[in-house]
Amino acid sequence: MIRVTCVYVDLQLKWFPSQ
Repeated sequence: MIRVTCVYVDLQLKWFPSQ
């Protein structure tokens, strides 16, 4: 599940770049 979480976070960062 760690891999899935990492991918999910990566997608969020790409879709919603806060920085």
